[in-house]
Amino acid sequence: MKFATRSLLAGLLITFSVAAAQDKPPDKAAIVDSFKQKIQEFLNDENSARGPEHANVISIDTPPLNAKKKMLHKDGTPCSAFHTGMCVYAWVDDSGAEYLNSKGKPCGGDSCVVWTKSYLATVSTYDFDVKKTDSLVTPYTGILSHSEVVWSTVGHATKDEAEKDPNFNSSPGEPFTFTYGYQDGGWNLLKQP
Repeated sequence: MKFATRSLLAGLLITFSVAAAQDKPPDKAAIVDSFKQKIQEFLNDENSARGPEHANVISIDTPPLNAKKKMLHKDGTPCSAFHTGMCVYAWVDDSGAEYLNSKGKPCGGDSCVVWTKSYLATVSTYDFDVKKTDSLVTPYTGILSHSEVVWSTVGHATKDEAEKDPNFNSSPGEPFTFTYGYQDGGWNLLKQP
């Protein structure tokens, strides 16, 4: 009987130690490597729609930064002096082309449609961190941070002018942070900007 009890105990110990080894979570280095892989998948997906080849022309209803006010008669002819009701202000660019409002008419006042071509820069530099938590559901969190940079042309009076402009300027980078949780053997997005 003693032999059978010892065999049974030895078998149970082996079973428990195998089960414990299988339930043991991966070490932090493996978790960090899996997060790096998740980051690469995310960046490959994000960068597939970024860069100059994905530039789009958009309109913005705002006072143009590079525009000047010009006095015009209501029929569009130049006005030498402002007379109430006879002349209006219109926004024009450096070439004298008038900015148009959403109805296609010359615009003035504080708002006007400005056309610009822009694209998002590809993300090549980023920071990340992986931290252990006390949670059984999410034993690790991963933070991915990068700057979002927009390249755009100056504002133009027409969509056609913006489309033809090859000169882009970058914006200051805007920080973006994504929080992931390691759950059920994979990384899930928990919080995005």
